[in-house]
Amino acid sequence: EIMEKIVETYNLDGDYFYSHSIKGIPLRIGWSRSMNSDSLQIRKLPPVVPPPEKLWIPHQLLDVIKNYQAGGLVVISAPPQNGKSTTIASALQDFANKNVVNIITFEDPVEYIYTKDSLACIRQRELLFDVSSYKKAIAASLKQSIGIAMVQEMTTNSIMESVSEL
Repeated sequence: EIMEKIVETYNLDGDYFYSHSIKGIPLRIGWSRSMNSDSLQIRKLPPVVPPPEKLWIPHQLLDVIKNYQAGGLVVISAPPQNGKSTTIASALQDFANKNVVNIITFEDPVEYIYTKDSLACIRQRELLFDVSSYKKAIAASLKQSIGIAMVQEMTTNSIMESVSEL
């Protein structure tokens, strides 16, 4: 069933991105169509979420997240392959390690698996595998007690409108 959805998405869009692990090494894989041929792009990810101290995360961003109160929106934006996912994962894991809060993520694909030994409850929802669309997943989360919602990609107006309801 899932493979059928993946192939259907690929056939419709000409692209499909997902995460996979081989012998414990996490990979981000892109399957694309180019000049009527298939191509794969494979990128190795760090095996664990790196702590903020190991990254060049501006202290102002960490202060915003550390001093988080209910409400508000933090947007992290950068060109592709400049560390957005790693920055978000690092900051979110650090926050989860220090705070009792219910966190839900909406990802396509899930790149990092958060540790289960944090103070927070983190639920990761992956497009196609766990939910059929960001919009439906965000709408369902409104009925839950969510402290933090992380949306990995805001690429359409409908996703942005759904995020504004959080």
